[in-house]
Amino acid sequence: MSYSVNAPARFILLFISLISYLQTSHALTCYESKENGSIAAVRNDTWKYCAIVPALNTAYGTSDGRMFGLGSQNDWTEAYDSTFAFNDNMYKVLTVCILEKYDFSSINPKINFGQTVEFIFRCVCNYDRCNSASTFTGYINSMKRDSF
Repeated sequence: MSYSVNAPARFILLFISLISYLQTSHALTCYESKENGSIAAVRNDTWKYCAIVPALNTAYGTSDGRMFGLGSQNDWTEAYDSTFAFNDNMYKVLTVCILEKYDFSSINPKINFGQTVEFIFRCVCNYDRCNSASTFTGYINSMKRDSF
């Protein structure tokens, strides 16, 4: 009789433990650039994606790359959600790279148009530490290597 009384309690305890594990296992670890130039691996329960803005050499000079985590608190992630959902056993989206244009003159029309436009190229991935490289070539090579 005591076995049948303990069985539901054991099931409930196991169920609660499983739920706790699943809630914590969704946390994503991404590399994050710090203000002092260092890079740290950071784990965050709200992140769904890791991102990289690759270092670029342009006619205007060199820009440092940036790494960070993305979640609904700091970005609109629905476009990434639908893109990464198309995976199956033969096909897998490894990364999504986009070139974005931000026109800040819409916020303050008195500002000169040319001074308020920014372009940002970034890539997004969805597994732990996937934003490990600071250059675009290094990032693409690590994506290929990690996919095997």
